[in-house]
Amino acid sequence: MPDGFHNPDSRTAGKAQRAKQQARPQTWPASKRRQGPGRLRPNYLGGLGGWLWLAIIIVPIYYVVVTSLKNQAGFFTSNPMMPPTEPTLDNYKLVLDNDFAMYFFNSLIVTVGSVVPALLVSFMAAYAIVRGRAGS
Repeated sequence: MPDGFHNPDSRTAGKAQRAKQQARPQTWPASKRRQGPGRLRPNYLGGLGGWLWLAIIIVPIYYVVVTSLKNQAGFFTSNPMMPPTEPTLDNYKLVLDNDFAMYFFNSLIVTVGSVVPALLVSFMAAYAIVRGRAGS
């Protein structure tokens, strides 16, 4: 038999030899690994999709940050994707002065109030699917 395989019914192999064969990981020698036409190739389509998805995610975040640093006049007179020539933090001051904490807390209550019941129902459904038996 090939090295690394054993017949469990074989009476000739001792316990120590069987344990040694079972404990040894099955690896391929370097000469047997994929080479030539069967080797792994780069996934260009997957890479392109990844870069496209990155652009879809990053562009709106960039837009929000750039527009938050502009004043209102600069927002309407310049290209919205260009960084501001005179960045300002006045918009952040305005948000914090207008009771941002209350609005944030309300959003937090709504989020927790919808996520926790959804998780509980999902966990119970997963348990019923995995452990439950139909008709029992």
